[in-house]
Amino acid sequence: MITVTVLHPGTMGVAITAEIVAGGHEALSVTKGRSENTWLRGREAGATAYDSLAEALSRSAVVLSVCPPQAAEDVAAAVAAHGFAGVYADVNAISPQRVRRIVDEIRPGSAAVDGAVFGQPPGEGGATRLYLAGADSAVELVASPCGYPRAPSPHTSRSAPCRLSAMSVPATGRPPDGHPQAAEAA
Repeated sequence: MITVTVLHPGTMGVAITAEIVAGGHEALSVTKGRSENTWLRGREAGATAYDSLAEALSRSAVVLSVCPPQAAEDVAAAVAAHGFAGVYADVNAISPQRVRRIVDEIRPGSAAVDGAVFGQPPGEGGATRLYLAGADSAVELVASPCGYPRAPSPHTSRSAPCRLSAMSVPATGRPPDGHPQAAEAA
């Protein structure tokens, strides 16, 4: 069993949390500084709530950052401030340059995994894909509890094309008008 702290269980994060729990792994959430709706969503998905980030991190092998894009660096910095020694996976809709900054400058874990999520949250009827890039052992540690077997890559920048492509498609899963694939999706 792998223990994963999910920061923070919004719509996508709670769906991934449920997948982690359904796979027989432990998912943790942090209630401090979060709304009641956030911690209720996490609890309903099967996450164990902790009052402090430090306590959750001390029990986790993996941190999965699934937060609003504007908070990605702040979440990574908070994890780094606690000296987290596990694998930090950033699956937020941010640019490859921001991921590189998180990995190289903030250093929120002993290893970092870059990821991109495509599709609707798991369980909503559509296909959800999680693409991961990083050292083989780190990618496997993240992929296993998330239920998404993906071929690992040694370079975090390898998910950059997937990340950029994901950023061009809104959360509806349909390309915006004018996108080259918009006619195909109609």
